[in-house]
Amino acid sequence: MGTDERGTKCQYTNPARGACLYTLSLGCWLLGLEKGRNRTLLLMETEDIRTLSNYIRVHRKKSGLNQHELSMLLGYIGDGQVARHERSLSLPTLTTALAYEVIFRVPVADLFPATRERAQQDIDERIQALKGALEQRSGKGRYAPVTARKLEWIAMRYEST
Repeated sequence: MGTDERGTKCQYTNPARGACLYTLSLGCWLLGLEKGRNRTLLLMETEDIRTLSNYIRVHRKKSGLNQHELSMLLGYIGDGQVARHERSLSLPTLTTALAYEVIFRVPVADLFPATRERAQQDIDERIQALKGALEQRSGKGRYAPVTARKLEWIAMRYEST
């Protein structure tokens, strides 16, 4: 829970300043986006919030840009690609994702939280598989120090989270 600049309690769903999520009733939310003195309000069902995989549209609306203008900033000829990104029908290239970060001044991980979460889960699973494979190796021989260093890195990685 937090408060917006007017002192109204809200639950933040996005780290960007000015984006608040207000609880209206069970299963219904109101997303408020501050733009100067104006407030844009979007009524959203709880399911929509849980499945919102990126915040491109939210930040585009907050900035006042339309899809065509954002496409132009990204170097696209038409606005179809931005629409596909907003609806999560396609993922942007790394260069385009970084361009979104530059345009909105929001980290890529905050613009695409579902993709980041999916990557986190995949990496965690692969690290556990690697750890298991490394633990199966013999602790003797010329590669023992390298294996020990890798296992130490894995252990340190999980200590810091």
